[in-house]
Amino acid sequence: TEVARGPWDTVLGKTSLESRPSVAAMTLDPLSALFCPRSVAFVGGAGMAAILRYHREQGFAGRSWVVNPKYSTLEGIECVASVEALPEAPDLAFVSVNRDAATPVIAALRDRGCRAVICHAGGFAETGADGRARQAAFEAAVGDMVALGPNAAGVANFLDPFAAILDHMGVAHVSSGVAILSQGGGFLCDAVFADRSLAISHLVGCGNQSVTTVAECAEYLLDDPRVSAIGLSFEGLPETASLRRAAMKAQQLGKPIIAIKFGTTAAGAHVVASHTASMAGQGAGWEALFARLGIISTASEEEFFETLKLADEGALPRGRRVLVTSVSGVMGVMLADHLSEAGFELPQPSDGTAARLRALLPAIATPCNPQDVTMAAWNDAPRQRAIYETLLDEGVDIALMVQNFPRPGMWDISEYAAQTQAMGEAAAGRGLTAVQLAPLAECFPAEQRTHTQQMGLVPMQGLQACVAALGHGVWWHEWRAAVVAQAMDLTRVPPPPGPPDEALDEAQSKAVLRDHGIPVPRFAVC
Repeated sequence: TEVARGPWDTVLGKTSLESRPSVAAMTLDPLSALFCPRSVAFVGGAGMAAILRYHREQGFAGRSWVVNPKYSTLEGIECVASVEALPEAPDLAFVSVNRDAATPVIAALRDRGCRAVICHAGGFAETGADGRARQAAFEAAVGDMVALGPNAAGVANFLDPFAAILDHMGVAHVSSGVAILSQGGGFLCDAVFADRSLAISHLVGCGNQSVTTVAECAEYLLDDPRVSAIGLSFEGLPETASLRRAAMKAQQLGKPIIAIKFGTTAAGAHVVASHTASMAGQGAGWEALFARLGIISTASEEEFFETLKLADEGALPRGRRVLVTSVSGVMGVMLADHLSEAGFELPQPSDGTAARLRALLPAIATPCNPQDVTMAAWNDAPRQRAIYETLLDEGVDIALMVQNFPRPGMWDISEYAAQTQAMGEAAAGRGLTAVQLAPLAECFPAEQRTHTQQMGLVPMQGLQACVAALGHGVWWHEWRAAVVAQAMDLTRVPPPPGPPDEALDEAQSKAVLRDHGIPVPRFAVC
């Protein structure tokens, strides 16, 4: 099987389900029909053209049909007149008919023996009382099937090529990557529109989460050894038990969950209610839950994707000691400001290291951290490597090289590439997080990001997002160590202490906090 980490416009081969033992081990789970189906039925009309074309181009190796009585084929896929006329019960059905027709179709699919369904139609609980009644009927029709929706974007699997999702999302078969799960489809579009050198294993759009939630999907995907991390984008959850289970599994496997929560303000929550019918909740409450469960909470899309990139590369840092190198004094000062404000340390070279550096650095450079190597050393690769090796001998947790790249055709960038290679060679085998950062996200061409990855560095885009992502990594490792030390059970939710109007004394209050895993001073009741 020929697989690779991108690009998003190339089909690189197919594999059979039987040849993937890691996937075969997951097929007993009901969600396997959603993520690795052997057969798929699409129910709808010509409006599904982009969906069907993408399904075909993604390279699904199983059996596919379209349920539509008006056509013999759609986008090269055989049509049958009805659900009952399907030659066999499909593992998965993608239902793209209007809201009134969707429920009886789903009931027919259940009766036919279908195992999972994606309901693409909107107009359910997010529209008010009538919609809530339609959603209740939808749930009854689903029965014991796995179901995304209503109002769901669908699923794309780039590990075991398969897609049943809202539109053409780009074709790329990867050997490993991060799974991105969202309530809304627009966020999934951003994930594949973004030029971030991020390998994506799955896209999942859950919609209203009436039956199967983003957290349940995360719990399933964590078991795949090829999934390096989980990215969650959601507005609300109908329950938190599945999120707790997913967090516990992620902690045990050492796979981070990175979240971006929308609808944390009153204005956002109002929109959420009409989008996916979710109860958004107060932002502070969700932040407290994330902190309890070890879920990394991000504040922007840039921060979300850059943190996922670090996680996918296995490069979330374990400590706060940072070496910054540049060929621009102002770049170094800028990084020093931001890193210091974020709680990182920039240790200065010892006297012995400074003496060694003076023999290596150009005469105009001063041993320091951030280290301005200056452009005077650019054309001497052995000298550059020796400089970086000497700096790293001090012992740091993060090596951060900073530079913006010129636009294609402006300058000869071979010297930039040589600098990247020198840092990569110097950092290799040291067990630290090695990063090349372009403070301006757009100043890091794709080919240079690829070279950076080949040299063992993580290509980070955007100063604030990079510093935030590094901080998230340190926090996650610290949290995980504390969970292991305390043998915490993240799935346990103690019962409420009593009626809301019941006042608790000091000892009772401390006992409640302790039962929820919050450290309290030792105390005794006399």
